[in-house]
Amino acid sequence: MQIQRSLIYLLIFTSVLILLTFDKLRPIRVFAVYSSCKVVEKVGLVASCDQLPVVTILEQGKLDADSYGVEDPLALSLFFERYRIPEHVYAHRTNSPERAKTYAKYYQAFEFDAVWNVDQEALDIYHYPEHASMAFYFHQLVDIVPISSRLWLDLKNLTPEISPTIVGYLNRYFTQKKDRQRLIVESKNAAALADFHASGYKTSYYLPSPELLAGCEEHRSVQELIANINQWKTDFISFPYTQQQFVDLCVLPYVRAVPQLSWGGLPFAIPEGALERYQGYIVDHSLHLEKLE
Repeated sequence: MQIQRSLIYLLIFTSVLILLTFDKLRPIRVFAVYSSCKVVEKVGLVASCDQLPVVTILEQGKLDADSYGVEDPLALSLFFERYRIPEHVYAHRTNSPERAKTYAKYYQAFEFDAVWNVDQEALDIYHYPEHASMAFYFHQLVDIVPISSRLWLDLKNLTPEISPTIVGYLNRYFTQKKDRQRLIVESKNAAALADFHASGYKTSYYLPSPELLAGCEEHRSVQELIANINQWKTDFISFPYTQQQFVDLCVLPYVRAVPQLSWGGLPFAIPEGALERYQGYIVDHSLHLEKLE
């Protein structure tokens, strides 16, 4: 019996060592740690498992969209066999054909980054300024994902001068106003979103990064943020989950009632209450855990 017990302990130790050592097993490690925490939470040994890692995806930066990095971790495949993600949970950075095909197996909603390409007269999908054009355009994305999909466009170079042109471009793909409700157009330029809102698209004011905001005191950047929300009637405001406390304390008490969008974390580890609070929530499907925020 003692020998059997020793062998079991050795097997457990070896398994843990493998999980901690091999880089490719990081998604499984995260999944295992979170699942273990939830089990312990059930019996009351820990208060909660809500302090979740927010993963930063380290993009490969390849210029060919067909070879742009995509992962389909085993841990997530097993998770999605048992659970169906709510339709307002968006897959992060659906910025290549291969990502669109992979994420469409699991999600009903897709977030992507784009700039308006004047030469091509098209939405050019890539994450500016880290990358350059990969020749992957909006019409290619909508041909891949299901026709009923929700879309979240993070528009990187929007200005009031080009917004009518982009609206006209989008209207070619969304001829019915009811279909335009499936697309959220997000920008840090709140004024430039007015044309999209008037044409029936959902709009979101992307709040400035936390490091640009000084807190609740009478600081110019915070006051400008509050003024923008109250002046420009976007459908949503959007910000990372890590900024939620700042928004609750420094923004929401001083602005009109406005629904919110957010992001951060993993599909199997969405913060408690986030799906109820936020009208849309982005999660990372590709996992690189070199950096935690």
